[in-house]
Amino acid sequence: MPVTKYFLSILFLFCFLQAPAYAAKSVWLIDVKGGIGPATADHMVRGLEQAQQEDAAFVVLLIDTPGGLDSAMRQMIKAVLAARIPVIGYVSPSGARAASAGTYLLYATHIAAMAPATNLGAATPVQIGAPELPSVPQQKDSGAAGDQPKSVGSTAMERKIINDAVAYIQGLANLRKRNSEWATSAVREGVSVPAAEALSLGVVDIVAADTTSLLRKLDGRIIKLGEAELTLSTSDVDIYHHPIDWRSDFLSVITDPNVAYLLILIGVYGLIFEVSNPGFGIPGIVGVVCICVALYAFQVLPVSYAGLALMLLGIILMTAEAFAPSFGVLGLGGIAAFAIGSIILMDTELPAYQIAMPLIVAFTAFSAVLLVFTLGLLVRARKQSVVTGMAHLVGSSAEVELLHGEETLVRLDGELWQVRCEQPLVDSRSRHCYRGRGYSISSYQKKERRMMDLQIEFFGVPFVIMALVLLISMFRVLREYERGVIFMLGRFYKVKGPGLIILVPFLQQMVRVDLRTVVMDVPTQDVISRDNVSVKVNAVIYFRVIDPQKAIIQVENFLEATSQLSQTTLRSVLGQHELDDMLAEREQLNADVQAILDKQTDAWGIKVANVEIKHVDLDESMIRAIAKQAEAERERRAKVIHAQGEFEASEKLLEAAKVLSQQDQALQLRYLQTLVEIAGDKSSTIVFPMPIDLVTGIKKLAERST
Repeated sequence: MPVTKYFLSILFLFCFLQAPAYAAKSVWLIDVKGGIGPATADHMVRGLEQAQQEDAAFVVLLIDTPGGLDSAMRQMIKAVLAARIPVIGYVSPSGARAASAGTYLLYATHIAAMAPATNLGAATPVQIGAPELPSVPQQKDSGAAGDQPKSVGSTAMERKIINDAVAYIQGLANLRKRNSEWATSAVREGVSVPAAEALSLGVVDIVAADTTSLLRKLDGRIIKLGEAELTLSTSDVDIYHHPIDWRSDFLSVITDPNVAYLLILIGVYGLIFEVSNPGFGIPGIVGVVCICVALYAFQVLPVSYAGLALMLLGIILMTAEAFAPSFGVLGLGGIAAFAIGSIILMDTELPAYQIAMPLIVAFTAFSAVLLVFTLGLLVRARKQSVVTGMAHLVGSSAEVELLHGEETLVRLDGELWQVRCEQPLVDSRSRHCYRGRGYSISSYQKKERRMMDLQIEFFGVPFVIMALVLLISMFRVLREYERGVIFMLGRFYKVKGPGLIILVPFLQQMVRVDLRTVVMDVPTQDVISRDNVSVKVNAVIYFRVIDPQKAIIQVENFLEATSQLSQTTLRSVLGQHELDDMLAEREQLNADVQAILDKQTDAWGIKVANVEIKHVDLDESMIRAIAKQAEAERERRAKVIHAQGEFEASEKLLEAAKVLSQQDQALQLRYLQTLVEIAGDKSSTIVFPMPIDLVTGIKKLAERST
């Protein structure tokens, strides 16, 4: 028997601990599949270490991941950067992706390759862990705003996380001489690109259909490994696919949030069963082992310890209901605490690290059914009649057996009882109501029991209703255009929505914020223009909330604050212009008011999109004055136009006279043309023609005489 035991032990160690056979100068293929977590990181890091120990030519990481935990991703990248052999990142097969954390990992490899019909990107980090603190509002600086990159974070903590991720991926891009601008866009804007576009943008180095094609394209490439340069040779290499061993499988199983959730529940219920039935042993041992394994899994998972505490509180309350019945109050409170804790247990928005809702519903329903079954047993036990003690004698009849002075003996249930009665009893062996002092006590106890039933009816039922109302009030639904600002014990926690929101009663409060554009009418304002003209002006502004946190925390009522600010700004801006500018330059005034409001409301998380001045109303006297001014202006313009026409006509006549004076024949022709025009009209004008030569002679004689 001992020999067989030792033989089986050696065989077990040989099966699980034997080292695989490696080929010299082989190419190692290591899978990076599924969500990047502790198990994936452990498998890749240990595989890379083994490949270096076996003097492999290089390692190819076969990447197909939707992303994962930041800590696991950085552990893998550190191993790649510290590797003594080249590491090739290959997004494969077709249809795979290297999203989120996979993008960082691909940027860290010495050569990045992709298969056709694959994609990478969407590397915006998702915050997990502790809630962020409220941020200090930043004022807009129009001079430097264009020089700063736009961040998608709405809070100081989110901006820190995004800026850290941008710096991290830019460092990897600069190290591997890849496109850092696109990497920044992948983090800040969450963009993704397919394989062909990634190659044209300089994000990856190779697009290969399969591993064989990849090795062929890698042949002869020069890689900088530290300070040295290495030329890859893939002509005579063997391919070794590093398998996932039992340790990685085990880590992958226990670090699954659903499995860890089951383990902690099995452990807690096992300990409860062991405590209620001491000496059995097996439930306690299984419970301790499951709790230890679950705690290890929680150590590497993004666990909300508030959720874990609520789960344990719920189990304790449901257990207390079984041992100390409270007519459902403890049980319903325990179910509510258990359900809330299970939902918020994983403090992350990554789908791969969420507990399945059917699993939560199943365990909650199981606990509720167990509670209902226990309460049913308790109710039936209370309705059964008492068969022991003095209580079951209440209301019974007895026969007087013996009267001896002040002592009276009666027969009840075949026994003789000594009683005392306020009224004298007759020894007639007739049946009488048993009304001794004991029965007075029994009657009092029966009355007390009836009072207890009334207390259950009038106090227990309202507690149950209150618990149900409290449970229903935990669930809130936010529409697509709504967000909820959550406060935890008065401090800002996070912004949630849209969809189903679960709040912890008394600990969390939510304020709804509408993100749709608000159309606000600015009441009519009395404005005195720069030229001392009193007018009435009203306008309409269009704005919306872009940062719900600031809109709730930084200002008491952002709608009222925006309305009041728009009124004062409208008066201030229009008061700096003359009346003519108000009437003629509305577009510029709209732009000025919009710019000032947008800058002032930025600290409140509000974006003013547009401002439109609707009406500029004048009083009657000013309207008449403007009409007279307009009429005078029209008369002035008419006279100016007439004078301008006379002036231009005189200039033309002068030019014509100068031309005619240069040629006497031209003047003669003009003279004859005038005679023709006069002769054609029906007029009584008499014209005496005079030769031009005669006029010329007379002119010369006059010149000589002078």
